[in-house]
Amino acid sequence: MAGFAISPLHERNEYRRIRLVNYISLISAASDIVFITFYSLIGFQELRVPIFILILAFPVFFIPILLNRYKYFLAAKLLIVSFNTLLTTLIAIFFFGPDPGIHVFLLIFGFIPLFVWSYKQWFYIVVFFTLNLALFVTIEFVGFNSIHSISFPEQFISSTRGVAVLFSYLGASVAIVAFHALANRKEKLLHIRNSELVKSNAVRSKIFSVISHDLRSPVSSMTNLLKLLNNDYDKLSTGEKKSYITGLSNSAESTYALLENLLDWSRLQSGTLKPNREILILSDLIDSATEINSQLLSTKHLSFIKSIPKNHKIIGDKHMVSTIIRNLISNAIKFTPENGSITVASKPYKGNNILVTVSDTGIGLSKEEIEQLMNSEINFVKPGTGNERGSGLGLLLCKEFVEQNKGGLIIESEVGLGSTFGIFLPNN
Repeated sequence: MAGFAISPLHERNEYRRIRLVNYISLISAASDIVFITFYSLIGFQELRVPIFILILAFPVFFIPILLNRYKYFLAAKLLIVSFNTLLTTLIAIFFFGPDPGIHVFLLIFGFIPLFVWSYKQWFYIVVFFTLNLALFVTIEFVGFNSIHSISFPEQFISSTRGVAVLFSYLGASVAIVAFHALANRKEKLLHIRNSELVKSNAVRSKIFSVISHDLRSPVSSMTNLLKLLNNDYDKLSTGEKKSYITGLSNSAESTYALLENLLDWSRLQSGTLKPNREILILSDLIDSATEINSQLLSTKHLSFIKSIPKNHKIIGDKHMVSTIIRNLISNAIKFTPENGSITVASKPYKGNNILVTVSDTGIGLSKEEIEQLMNSEINFVKPGTGNERGSGLGLLLCKEFVEQNKGGLIIESEVGLGSTFGIFLPNN
């Protein structure tokens, strides 16, 4: 019922204020029933008129909820702080006078505007807080003995005063707890938003770094080669032309792969890239990734060993898993010197998983370098054995993609002895 008027389009704090208005309406209605029952059980003839008024007021307590339902939010708040709290208290004082201490509720009700309006709407807060406080001070210290015409036994007055003080104390306690809870929630929300902002800035810095350095270099290289071919084409030998075209091809492939990684990573960070998991034949994925990297393998005269059983299948998103394998093979090529070797193998791993490893005879990585590579906030770049420049993005992308597909990443490396990068993914 408290969420009756709530829309998911409301701003978070306004959502809470509207919900609070609805809660106060329900509490007011419940209190009305309690007082009707209590006064009826007492049996004083003089209470018939107050009971009748309480019965008439009962439907009015639900009007703020209906006003919220039809988006009259300000009217709902005004009714809450005027009729549901202030006016009903004044009516009670009219009948019972100040002796039972009902006017103590005015102190509690004075704080309600602080919770139902934002500080930008300070005018309403000041008006209703001041009004409640002024009425309490007037009734408590000036007195209005003439405003009530009903005479009650001292026992009734003492009991009512005790209940009023008790409810006031409980109301103050609830208000303090609610205030601290709201403050803590805001602090936690601020902490979460700061963390998200730090992460967002790190992502943006990473993207800008890749664009400004890692994309700029191959594009500049291609531009220079194209200018050279265009200006000196007739002067170049066939071998030189072939060499330049090969360089263009390598630069274009490198740039395209980098763009693919950059786009995938940015989509992953923004939450727009979700895995579509299916059964994949592992051998086919390896063949496809090897074909893409065949030119680089040939250029460095690297031997490529594939040890993948035909029956090995995995469950994962085809695009993501293909990107992972392509990046791991590309990294192995980058950090392996000429005439080295790269081995891709697979085996069952820890229950219903398949472990795919890409091992090389390259320069290896230290523990510190691995930690830096896996940290998105550090732009760690290590040149390859042929002075190939990397973005440091490929391995981060592999880690996040493999986690999206319910797998994990394993790295074993030693400086000078090569590296083994492994991923495990479920096979059923």
